Amino acid sequence: VLFRSLLAPWGAATAIDVLCGTVLVAAGVGQLFLAAGSFDWRGFWLALVCGSLSLVGGTAMLAIPRAGVGAIVLFVGLLLAFEAAAKFTVAWTFRDAYPVGWILCDGLLTAVLATVMLTARGDDRGTLLGVLVGVNLLSSGVMFAATGWTLRRGAGDFRARLP
Repeated sequence: VLFRSLLAPWGAATAIDVLCGTVLVAAGVGQLFLAAGSFDWRGFWLALVCGSLSLVGGTAMLAIPRAGVGAIVLFVGLLLAFEAAAKFTVAWTFRDAYPVGWILCDGLLTAVLATVMLTARGDDRGTLLGVLVGVNLLSSGVMFAATGWTLRRGAGDFRARLP
């Protein structure tokens, strides 16, 4: 699957779009049935609005896959930006008690990936979706492994030094 998505990234991106669109349509239909069955419920209007938005969004993703891929890339780019901010926050918070160099390195790489995804245009979006998310997962795995090795080698009992 990895090699197929690298050889045909737009195919993989379209498959992700179709999957997300189908899930949104199913969720929208489910929420609309929930709203129809509970008219006197306090959350009726919220269920009706959320169900309608999910149904419309999912249908749009299925009808216009390129726009759906663009929306997914925007969402994943924002998600990576928040992930980078969280990694920087963790590194700053535990700077005296934890080996934060790996977290900072991973946070910088995640911030770069988020910037690339958020500034991508046109056909690059589909290609970037699979490749950059894979790079992010790989860098996070390396960060966790390297941090574990550092702690195992005798960085001390970091729990005693936590704030």
